[in-house]
Amino acid sequence: MRIEQIRTSEANGRARVGAAVVWEDSDRPAQEIYFETPTTFAEALTTDHDAFVLGAVMPAYWHNERRLAVAGSLCPVLHDGLRVAMALLREWRGLARPPLIVEGTPRTVVSRTPDRAGSFFSGGIDALATLRGNRLHYPRDHPASIRDGIIVYGLEVEQPEAFEKVLDNLAPIARDADVTLIPVYTNVRALEPSWIFWHDVSLGSICAAIAHALKRRLTLAYLGSSADIPHLDPPTGTHPLLDSNYTSADLTFRHDGIALSRLSKARLVADWPIALDHLRVCNKVGAYRRGALNCGRCEKCVRTQLALLCAGALDRTSAFQSVDLSEAAVGAAIFSESAYRSYQELIEPLRAIGRGDLARLAARKVARSRGRDWRVHLARIDSRYLGGNLSRIKRALS
Repeated sequence: MRIEQIRTSEANGRARVGAAVVWEDSDRPAQEIYFETPTTFAEALTTDHDAFVLGAVMPAYWHNERRLAVAGSLCPVLHDGLRVAMALLREWRGLARPPLIVEGTPRTVVSRTPDRAGSFFSGGIDALATLRGNRLHYPRDHPASIRDGIIVYGLEVEQPEAFEKVLDNLAPIARDADVTLIPVYTNVRALEPSWIFWHDVSLGSICAAIAHALKRRLTLAYLGSSADIPHLDPPTGTHPLLDSNYTSADLTFRHDGIALSRLSKARLVADWPIALDHLRVCNKVGAYRRGALNCGRCEKCVRTQLALLCAGALDRTSAFQSVDLSEAAVGAAIFSESAYRSYQELIEPLRAIGRGDLARLAARKVARSRGRDWRVHLARIDSRYLGGNLSRIKRALS
């Protein structure tokens, strides 16, 4: 793979930095990858290769490219980190091939951007807990105090109308927290659009790519963790061991919040009224069209409602289009395998507030899902003793 022809442009009120991505060993057409902001933030965009390398490296490695080459400089700190990140994914995903070669001239100059921190600002529990914790623990003039909130079009939200709803909804939280809301528009996920790939491999590297695209403005970027310390296994595409390797000499990329469980984060957000009222946890576009940001019925909505119920805050939020926590309604929600551990910590709090029916339901769901952990053990056996052959067969069948 080659990254070529980095260039800037402006059109329709947006500034863009883009590059051509040329596949060398995969039968795929060349693609134009870009990062855009409103022209108000045009000076934040950088034209170096780091952001594009971060966005392309995992798709290139996944699709058996032998190298990723740039006709220019690359931060040597980032270069070393990418080798570690690929080695981790090789072990976790049972890949037989070694990390690909990243080619570029080591950059000797470090940008002198004044210290400024930003965080990814989706409006969900993880992102809001990161911002709230930062506000509570860092003086406002500290270089690690969050000053910008990054909201991205082209990741979870891919419809213009829905994205405008999200921006409108997040604006009151941004004003209350005194952060500048920075919309970023990108198509970097087009290099490998699979949601499984996004979740399991590339989530952290793509968010880091977006942060590095803004490094003429930022020197530190936070990404809220979706798991706490006891539940970091099985690893996903955002993980403290992975994300720390997406740092360069110019920008530190920080995986934040692993010391807090999902319920602890919900309690943290519950003490922030404006955030509680503008919480966004689901991506069902139909809910946006009906004037709400959360459908109130999907698994993620129900899981968040249960956490807020345990935190004593569910009756203080208007963020959900509907709330029905009857045993029948909760039982009808889809309890995903990746989320069942979040219900474990809700069992005792639900029992304590007199919802023994939901506590028993959660306990049954957890017990049933635990039986599926054999997949994790099988993946480890495949990686260590079978050379990843089972994983390759699974991907081929998928």
